[in-house]
Amino acid sequence: MVRPVPALLAVLLTCGLGACGDGDGGEPGIRIEIETFSFDGEAPAGLRLRRVDPGGVGEGLYDLVPVAGGPSGEYEAQGAPDGSYRVEGPAGWWMLHQGATPPQLGRGLQPPRVGLGRARSLYLGAQAPGIRPSAVWGAVRIAEGGEEEPVPVTVEADDRGYVVALRFTEEAWHGSLQVVGRVASGPPRTPAPAPSADAPLAEPIRFEATEDGRPVVTRIRQGPSGPLDVVLVPAAAEVPTDGLRVRATIERIPIRFQVEAYGRHGVARFPSVPPLDRPVRPEVGDEVGGHRLAPGVRRRQSGVRLLVLGAVPTRRVLVLVPAAHDVDLVQMRPAGAQAYGRVPFERADGQIAFAAPRGPVEVLLRAGERWAALSASGDADLEIGDAVFSEGVVVGGTVDGAKPGTVVRFFRAVGKGGEAVLGDGFELRVEPSGVFEGRLPTGRWLVEVATPTGVWRRPALLLAESPGARLHVPLDSP
Repeated sequence: MVRPVPALLAVLLTCGLGACGDGDGGEPGIRIEIETFSFDGEAPAGLRLRRVDPGGVGEGLYDLVPVAGGPSGEYEAQGAPDGSYRVEGPAGWWMLHQGATPPQLGRGLQPPRVGLGRARSLYLGAQAPGIRPSAVWGAVRIAEGGEEEPVPVTVEADDRGYVVALRFTEEAWHGSLQVVGRVASGPPRTPAPAPSADAPLAEPIRFEATEDGRPVVTRIRQGPSGPLDVVLVPAAAEVPTDGLRVRATIERIPIRFQVEAYGRHGVARFPSVPPLDRPVRPEVGDEVGGHRLAPGVRRRQSGVRLLVLGAVPTRRVLVLVPAAHDVDLVQMRPAGAQAYGRVPFERADGQIAFAAPRGPVEVLLRAGERWAALSASGDADLEIGDAVFSEGVVVGGTVDGAKPGTVVRFFRAVGKGGEAVLGDGFELRVEPSGVFEGRLPTGRWLVEVATPTGVWRRPALLLAESPGARLHVPLDSP
């Protein structure tokens, strides 16, 4: 019998397919009620009930016969004693069951509901009526080293919007698999609406493919999300930032999460971006290229700073990078700019290339835990010799009396006058416990604590000039 999806899902995920119900004491054999999802069709003929001991070894096989005059989908296994059983069907059909031990069935009980499903399938149920799986899902295989290999998957959604089934081919159904998809919200509909590019993502679901093709049943959960502030640093005073479009993209095979925000008072705020284990790529306006923000950025930094070039005349800068260094961040401060900001860059043949405004600029390169500081001037394209990298410093400490939303800002003292400027990664989140930690290039720093209600600046310079040092900075909340 094709059962209404909510009822069947409740059986699979709460009853565990056991003998739910009260007995009536008069049945000569074990009776069960076979149910299927709408996208699987009617239950096949030739079903049998196999008794298994706690170790899973078969001890008896009984034909399941439709009960004459009984409710649709009700079957009986005549002569079957009470015990632990699993339902067996023709090739390609399996009993849907979450536990490692098959359910206990007994005679004289109200027939329990038993679900059937298709082989090599992952059945995803709703977390709650308002949080359901959409029909947009993708899958990868996770290798031992963590590498991901895309695998083909077909998604079938039920006609009420409660459950989807992800179908895998025989070749794809092996090893450690992981799926990710979008969450549909609101009341169920027929058919379920297609989710938009900014629809929430579900938490990734990882499972081991069964050797015999037995399907897997689980629920989805909506993934966590949080705000992301993108500070827009103008490369020159005449470069506008208010109203500038910023698009943030997270690529997840084969799902793309994409949201847009617009600059206001120099900041583009994204109220809800999922902190998945994938880089975020913000793109500013129509400028060529994009930025890749490593996953850790969301955990440590209070925001991201991007340099906006606008219509400022630029030149191409090439920097030779030693082979041992994989540059992951380029940030720049043109003459007159109040802060450093990230710039997009390209890698090729031991070099990195990026666009820079004409005139004097200061550049910071980061390669993991090592930094290089460069400067350039002039209007023509420029090639810089080997960048010299040195290990940065780890700064951390506690902020006594820290309030929610507190950040610690590190201003880099640059130039002969010690002008204090911010940069990307120089603002660190303070945890609820008051702890903060981050990595900075060597140099001289002014330290500031900012809360939603006040700002306090440490009066003395912090000298962080020894590569590899760890500095503890105790601070008070304003």
